[in-house]
Amino acid sequence: MNRTPKLTRPLGIAFFSCGILADMLLFALLSWAGLEAYFYFDYMPAEKALTTLRCPFVLTSHESGLVTVTYSNPSRLTLAPQVQTEISSPELYRTVNTMPSFAPGETKELQWTITSQDVVFGHLILAEVYVSPVYDTPDREGRCGTLWVDLPMLTGSELFAGVLTASLLFMALGWGLWISGNRPIRGGRPEATRAMLALTSIVLLGTIAGVLGWWLLGLVCLVLTLLLILSTLGYVIQRG
Repeated sequence: MNRTPKLTRPLGIAFFSCGILADMLLFALLSWAGLEAYFYFDYMPAEKALTTLRCPFVLTSHESGLVTVTYSNPSRLTLAPQVQTEISSPELYRTVNTMPSFAPGETKELQWTITSQDVVFGHLILAEVYVSPVYDTPDREGRCGTLWVDLPMLTGSELFAGVLTASLLFMALGWGLWISGNRPIRGGRPEATRAMLALTSIVLLGTIAGVLGWWLLGLVCLVLTLLLILSTLGYVIQRG
């Protein structure tokens, strides 16, 4: 009697579950950073969103990072907008006011350094940038957050890339083992395969949302993932 399917199916589920949980934790934390940045600072209405604002995804305890904004001057005049930057702080967030000059058609990247001295809520560094209107250019505002981890052995980039890569590899390995152990797919397994496919799709969408700073979509994906996991467990228990 061939026992390979009996081994590969549970192994596939185990690897797939580890990958899903790791990826879900990653985008949940990224979405948390974006959510806190949205509510942390005072309300500052602006005509348009500052879509070029970028924060590091993850920082660890021994390194610093850069909050960056790319700004372009589309006019034929030299512009010098007022740029107000606010960075989180354990006490009162610090404010940096600058007035960089942009030649006609020029594009510049503005940068601000963040460190472990800017951590709030134990694990977050938050930033807000407001660019004032100049001539016909609208004012813009954006907010972003960074997850801070007290882990001196790795950099934030290494930690982020390692967790993301491991989660994707575990999901791929889980899928491979599950498919190889279910040929042909019959009985109750088509339902399990559809549940795995739905989980994979939602978690990958949540990861993309977390990377792009779309914290609201990330939270929606997190809720959908939890609901799908609970409903799948309920289905398995009921069948059992």
